Amino acid sequence: LKSKSTLLADAVLDVVEREHIPHTILIAHWDAYHFGTTASRGLSLHECLENTVRRLQATGTHVWLVQEVPQLQFDVPRRLAVGYRFPSLIGAPAPQADEFLQLAHDSRTAIARNADKNCSILDAASAFIDESGQIRIMQDGRPLFADHHHLSRLGATRLVPVFTPVFDRSFPDSTPR
Repeated sequence: LKSKSTLLADAVLDVVEREHIPHTILIAHWDAYHFGTTASRGLSLHECLENTVRRLQATGTHVWLVQEVPQLQFDVPRRLAVGYRFPSLIGAPAPQADEFLQLAHDSRTAIARNADKNCSILDAASAFIDESGQIRIMQDGRPLFADHHHLSRLGATRLVPVFTPVFDRSFPDSTPR
């Protein structure tokens, strides 16, 4: 895809503009990218993301950038199963959010730099961080993650309030066509 990524990007922008798509959601495994490095044509990934957002905004669409859910250092269902059978082997079941937020600092900063009246940030991580600063990995005894970074069906339901603003009928461009 690398050699054809510009063609794909241009085709997507053409569809967004031609079809007058009112909202565009950009979501990725952002931390897989190295935001301090050169990505394309001598631009940093920060600059590439900013250029993408600006090009989309120029079509008239409202851009929504999604901060990713916490990435964990372990397989959640496996840890919960082992912890159930051998509680002394596991220790604290819920990791602290500080570690995730520190690791995700570059991507979260790059995304936050794009926030303006035509670009909103949706923080998916907030649906999994509780008041005590721990990452919730289970609810009602069931895992919220299918592994270390994919959500279970139950975990996905926690994102409904995060995405509600995109589909809120009070938002000016959200009326169905």
